[in-house]
Amino acid sequence: MIAGHARGQSIDFVIFDHLKCSMMRNPVLLFFFLLFGLPAKSQVFERGFYVDNSGTKFDGEIKYDFRNSHKPVSKELQYFTFKSSATKAVRLNADEVQYFVISGEKYLPKGGSSTVFVHEVFSGPVKVYAQYKMSRTAGGFYNSNGIFINSSSGKVTADYTYGDNPDDAAEVNKANFVEVMTKATTDVPQIGQLLKDGIYTIKNVDEMIAMYWTIKRRKV
Repeated sequence: MIAGHARGQSIDFVIFDHLKCSMMRNPVLLFFFLLFGLPAKSQVFERGFYVDNSGTKFDGEIKYDFRNSHKPVSKELQYFTFKSSATKAVRLNADEVQYFVISGEKYLPKGGSSTVFVHEVFSGPVKVYAQYKMSRTAGGFYNSNGIFINSSSGKVTADYTYGDNPDDAAEVNKANFVEVMTKATTDVPQIGQLLKDGIYTIKNVDEMIAMYWTIKRRKV
């Protein structure tokens, strides 16, 4: 138990603040918090739904390979697999749906040379999207579930944009990062304080996303 917290502060906030200080002092603790701070993701199907291009909603189970893969490939950004009690498993491409949702997280298609899904990482007053991409440099990143994603053939990175929809979104950059992210995370005010304190910057936005979803899911 953490003693001496200020009157009126919730114990959850005090625990969070204690974890924040500990993690900033110990990067190894930060890694394990991100890795194990959320429920483990299923490597198969998760409860969810999708909305097709006609506006019809389909409830069932969804498997989005890119979300769960520890060695993702670019083509996994272009489709998901859906099944329900009424239908067998079927693969749906990004240009066939308006969006899909799993574990409360929304994925929408974005056009271009090939239509892919982008992740709506924040759905607040300002919507922020992550468009994941592969490069040939070895490495990886933390996804919003706190899982380290890597690939022996390349590195997964993300471009972040904000706006009403992915196709008309503007770039999140160093100059507008704090303003955009503070507005986008108003439902988790602890994130705004960490942005104000300079704990989160555009260089560690993936860690900020993981922390946001950790706190948000604890409130459910």
